[in-house]
Amino acid sequence: MTPKAYHKHFIDNFVKLTPSIGHRLLSEEGIYSKAPAYRWINEIIRDMSPEQIEAIQAIVAHEREAALHDALVFINDEICANETQIVHQGQPMYIDEDGLTLYQEYVGRIAGDGWDDIFKD
Repeated sequence: MTPKAYHKHFIDNFVKLTPSIGHRLLSEEGIYSKAPAYRWINEIIRDMSPEQIEAIQAIVAHEREAALHDALVFINDEICANETQIVHQGQPMYIDEDGLTLYQEYVGRIAGDGWDDIFKD
């Protein structure tokens, strides 16, 4: 895999991590978690209207995206400010130093932008 191909793979794996189990469980089962520690939250959710559950789903989705975005901000800052590298098969991952940051690419990808819209090969 080329450094640029790995770069795309790296970002796309963050995109794949975006949907959370909590969001899926809210949609499919009307609960937040199957863990006993969150049983009290599930009891509250059972009493909510469909519109209230949709609001909770939106909050959960937004917080998940924000957390992944913030992780990419940290990684990007480490690469750019501290000369850290992510190495795959002995080659440093491609970084477009004059283009978008890792977190901007993530935002573009979750918005549905193709890689051609983000950078050219």
